[in-house]
Amino acid sequence: MVLNARSLAKPNATPALYAELKSNQIDICFVSESWLNKKILSHVVCPDGYVMVRKDRADYRSGGGIAVICRNDWRIKMLNDINSFDYEFVRCKITTPNSDYYVASIYPPDPVYDASELLHFLSHTCDQILLNDPNAKIIIAGDINQLKIREFIQQHALKQMVRVCTRGERILDVSLTNYPFLWNEGRIHKGLVRSDHLVVIVSPLAPAKPSRKDVSFRDT
Repeated sequence: MVLNARSLAKPNATPALYAELKSNQIDICFVSESWLNKKILSHVVCPDGYVMVRKDRADYRSGGGIAVICRNDWRIKMLNDINSFDYEFVRCKITTPNSDYYVASIYPPDPVYDASELLHFLSHTCDQILLNDPNAKIIIAGDINQLKIREFIQQHALKQMVRVCTRGERILDVSLTNYPFLWNEGRIHKGLVRSDHLVVIVSPLAPAKPSRKDVSFRDT
């Protein structure tokens, strides 16, 4: 799921996010505009059954912030390095029972840096991942705002899975992957977390297995 939350700290955002994730059986959620800060602990806003990796806006500007929310029976590890410090970008490796995914959440709003610098960084990141693992499955998702990504998509043989407008008459929320045959094209709906963006859900062609549970019963 790709979600521009316009604040996870606002009233009722956490229960709305939980309902959204559970009702749609979401495995991974890419959040932009989390509006979180160091005073708000992750366990306060992260729904039960999930874990959150986040990067709050570091400078003086309000708002912003990104996160990746993943079901808690999968392993998630942040891979950010010092070169990504200036960007609203968080990169993770998610390990499932039968595969690894290299995922990134991104939000470049009116940046204080040149947009070409971010695109160069994204390109270098993809190159490094594929150099280490030529069969790596990559997903980059979030609200790209004014970022011009067409050349970047072509350069790395990525496919944009979102074909419908997500805010007004524009496609601002994207899901890019180099393994498009694993997923259906994104569908949109009005989210439970109040926002001026629609929620995008990219469903897998083969749904992931549910989390395993131990069940006890009496010997009769």
